[in-house]
Amino acid sequence: MIWREFEELKEKYPKRYEIVLFMLRSGLQVKKVITKRKERFIIACNGAIIPDEQIASVTKTDRRTVELTTELIGTNPDLFKVFSNISSIAFLKDVAPVLGLDAIIIEAQDPAKSGIVSKVTEKLKDIPIRQLVAEDPYLAVNEPKLTIITDRKIPDDLKSKIYALPEVKRISKTEEKER
Repeated sequence: MIWREFEELKEKYPKRYEIVLFMLRSGLQVKKVITKRKERFIIACNGAIIPDEQIASVTKTDRRTVELTTELIGTNPDLFKVFSNISSIAFLKDVAPVLGLDAIIIEAQDPAKSGIVSKVTEKLKDIPIRQLVAEDPYLAVNEPKLTIITDRKIPDDLKSKIYALPEVKRISKTEEKER
């Protein structure tokens, strides 16, 4: 199973594991390219190539470690299957207020337990949902969150009903950020 490979990577190469985790969380792809009759692997985001130095800077590693990690992913069929098919999305959470949308962020009592999405969306059945993002409990940096972006303001009484669900631990909302 692929999760076992991630755990082995974490034990053998902790820095490479950090890079892999960053790439997974960011939806970064590994693509195979052939240059001057040599096969190599690059990091990309929706088709745009990202230099190894940029990944090294963000992950506080060095370019060579990023290069070795990319090579490891590219030559491992299971890892390559994941990273050649992953994609990133435009997450509207931080721009929802600017776009005239509303957003609520929900933390679950038990993020690995099923049912919270259906129970919350049932409460929101009369409000058009523009975007719903549930963070993976295994990949989230902190507590995984369920973020729901709606076309119009969610009334306070409806937020109270959502908060009253036994699966819900906390509700917060996004605020327009100053530049």
